[in-house]
Amino acid sequence: MTWFQGALRGDPHVFDYHGTGYIADAHYHVIARLEHLADPHELQITPRNTALVIDARRRRMDLSPIGGARNDTVRDGILREVDLTTGRTLWRWSGAEHIPVTEYHRHRLKPRESRPFDYLHLNSVEEGRDGDLLISAMNTCTLYEVDRRTGRIIWRLGGRHSTFRLGPGVRFCGQHDAHWAGENLIRVFDNGTLEKRHAARVAWIELDPVARTATLVRQIVQPRHRSVAIQGNAQELPNGDTAVGWGSAGRISEFAPDGSSLFEAALPRGTITYRMYRMPWNGRPSTPPTVMTRGGTVHAVWNGATGVARWRVLAGPTPKAVKPVAEAAWNGLDTAIALPGASASAPYLQVQALDARGRVLGIGTRGRR
Repeated sequence: MTWFQGALRGDPHVFDYHGTGYIADAHYHVIARLEHLADPHELQITPRNTALVIDARRRRMDLSPIGGARNDTVRDGILREVDLTTGRTLWRWSGAEHIPVTEYHRHRLKPRESRPFDYLHLNSVEEGRDGDLLISAMNTCTLYEVDRRTGRIIWRLGGRHSTFRLGPGVRFCGQHDAHWAGENLIRVFDNGTLEKRHAARVAWIELDPVARTATLVRQIVQPRHRSVAIQGNAQELPNGDTAVGWGSAGRISEFAPDGSSLFEAALPRGTITYRMYRMPWNGRPSTPPTVMTRGGTVHAVWNGATGVARWRVLAGPTPKAVKPVAEAAWNGLDTAIALPGASASAPYLQVQALDARGRVLGIGTRGRR
């Protein structure tokens, strides 16, 4: 499990982050840290025990072609491959060294545009089967394939200088989360923002490397036909379904291969999701369950534990003399269980987390003296 933890500093439009990338095992022990990251968009573990991360730095560039100063400041999008054992950077690529500012999706800078100017805004990277990298840059509305050995751009899809002629419905802008979905087939989350607003969607685009054409194969449109200002992703599941996180819209969905809706949920108000994944996860915390009491009710909590189907409560005069007194189905991170009769005042309480077969997964004990 990976995550970025950090803080946004200063002007939010500058997107100036400072934080750490974490990698944890199924017991939630942190087994690796990537320090001093300036971008939270990507942390992909490779089979080589390395991580591909997006980072950033400030640098001077000539922005006069788009209305800025000749010696202006930009936020350069950086790709790095980091050795997880040593923390050493093995490979580095600078977007500003390969992508000119004239690829910015607007012709000119807006008045009083924040600095450093983020004309790229890299937001996803994926290593292809040939080792080359598929990169998404939100603010150029372009996907790039980059030669890993030389760093040169092999081709562009979308944006101002697309290598491919875009067929009907292909054009995207403000996109996130581009991935290979097959040979010459790309899946991209199109936010429908930055240029002409339209409903967000997941689009499958087929490339013809000989004819240099790009064709829309299929798409899934946001169920409420809303554009998504920021964030978002799509994941193809092993059974052919597609799971979608609708970013700042605060919703998640799953769709059948024919595009029909199978599941939709809204996150709590004010909560958004950058990416949502559905996958098997057997989480087993190394810490025991927590037992809390309020009056005649026990609260069983084991944050991060999966596979808990029921809770059993035991009570007694000593930790070794407790007996079962109640049982209840798992009901969220905090399962409340009413204690019967005299057991509500027992000196010792114990909770046992049970799986669907009744096996004990974990035990938590609390003395009340």
